[in-house]
Amino acid sequence: MILEIFVSLSAVFGGPIGGLLAGFLKGIAYAPERNVPSHVLAGFVWGVLYIYLWESTADRKNGKSIRLALWAVLMPVYYYVLLLPLNLWIHATFNLKTSFTSLFMKVAPQIIPEIIGTIVVTDIILAVLPDKWTSPPKNN
Repeated sequence: MILEIFVSLSAVFGGPIGGLLAGFLKGIAYAPERNVPSHVLAGFVWGVLYIYLWESTADRKNGKSIRLALWAVLMPVYYYVLLLPLNLWIHATFNLKTSFTSLFMKVAPQIIPEIIGTIVVTDIILAVLPDKWTSPPKNN
């Protein structure tokens, strides 16, 4: 769980490229043939998403609260749409030679505690940091 916190926060602080790099580093640690593609994709997309979240909420009076709520609501998308399907599809197809659907249905409920932990920790970090530190990197 701890490393997924770093990948998602790297996407916040480093944008799509930061998310991509953190996803790559996370992915090479264990089973890189399936973890690198899934974490790189998730980190990159999450960096793009955070820029969108920031830009659509930064000028609002309660922008930070909205951003934190959307972050929490969208984190399951990070896991269940980006990270887990690609990871398990590669693993089911090339390593286990089994059905992706059955593997997904077995693993998906098991990561709920990880998702909740990632939401709680990342939301706390984003909540306590000043907005100037959580704004996406600028392309200057």
